Amino acid sequence: MQQAAPSGSCALTGSPNSYALKWLTSSKGITHNSNPVKATTDICGGEFMSVGSCCQIDQLETYVKNTNTAMINKWKAFVDKLGRAKKLLPMFVKIAAKITSIDVLNKWTGVSSNNSLVSKFQYTLPLLPTTAVQVQEIKNWVAGFETNLAAFKTQAQTCFNSMRKLRANILCAVCSYNAYNYTDIQGASEFRYKIPVEQCGTIVGTCFPIWKFNFYLTSLMQYINVLKSKDKGSTAASVFNSEFKMTPDDIMQVRDAFAECNVTNMSLTCNGTTPNMTVVARLCSKIPIVQHNGYLEGDASFDEGLSDSDVESVEPKIGVNARLLQAAPTAESFIGLAPINTSVVSGYFNKSLSDDKIVPADTVDTSKAGDASASSGRIFNLAIGLLAMMSLIFTN
Repeated sequence: MQQAAPSGSCALTGSPNSYALKWLTSSKGITHNSNPVKATTDICGGEFMSVGSCCQIDQLETYVKNTNTAMINKWKAFVDKLGRAKKLLPMFVKIAAKITSIDVLNKWTGVSSNNSLVSKFQYTLPLLPTTAVQVQEIKNWVAGFETNLAAFKTQAQTCFNSMRKLRANILCAVCSYNAYNYTDIQGASEFRYKIPVEQCGTIVGTCFPIWKFNFYLTSLMQYINVLKSKDKGSTAASVFNSEFKMTPDDIMQVRDAFAECNVTNMSLTCNGTTPNMTVVARLCSKIPIVQHNGYLEGDASFDEGLSDSDVESVEPKIGVNARLLQAAPTAESFIGLAPINTSVVSGYFNKSLSDDKIVPADTVDTSKAGDASASSGRIFNLAIGLLAMMSLIFTN
């Protein structure tokens, strides 16, 4: 006899969705509906009109809007820094011409042998290119910088919009009376929701070139920052600060995808397989719904380790600028995705990612990425610092 599907639930305990619902209503100030409340207007692809919401809908809309605003601010801060990155391109070219995997491994060893540095750079050390293939990818990124920056200007907003829609719709799944049917993994701090891998394919096809550009920019800058910091001992600190922290395994999987895959006609091809849904699912699982992934989406802290004051204060000293001493990140519950093959797995958020009123209208303007910005006044001094630092990088 076929087992009957479980009924929906808004319970804060005992339900497959209880952890996430309790987190959203207790930590984010959204009023919990013990019984589902049905919407009177089309929202969340009709989900709330059909089965009802376990969250007060207007408060959920406000939370989605506020989350989107926070993402816009993160993206905008990063975009504003790309003018600085463009002006540093001549220095990138010189560094890329000399970097080798042996050199990187030697510098890595110098940092990893210092326990105080390992703990501070645990989220940035995995970004360093440590194989010949990874070094070549950095060289290719530098060589294609202008072309890729031009693509960023025209395509990054589309990527942001696709992620904006995804994030809003998954929060619909969290609050749905039917969420039991969409839940994959839930614990006290991690909640994943099943969606068709094909939906992930659309997002990855849109964002892959943008993520790749951002990742390699961050990787190169962290390589330089680690070299600069390795002699500072206990005063050294990593200032790259992605809100969402990827594990070393996550970073390796992302790096492998960028080395092995490309996008053609919005479809991801990896090692001759098109579309490669295994890699699509792997990348999609790295998208946090209410956090910003600075490794992929870009974070404005990517160049902070090369500030003027840092370059001018190479030797360790008491009273180092407090801005450099990064506190441990505040733990935040993770809402993520569990991409599935819908022909094999039953139960998933099967609404087309709707563009109705749950999705905020506000977006980020990326059309001026790489243009001179108000913050570019530091470029000249930073460039001088980089030129001076290059002699240290390749002579130590």
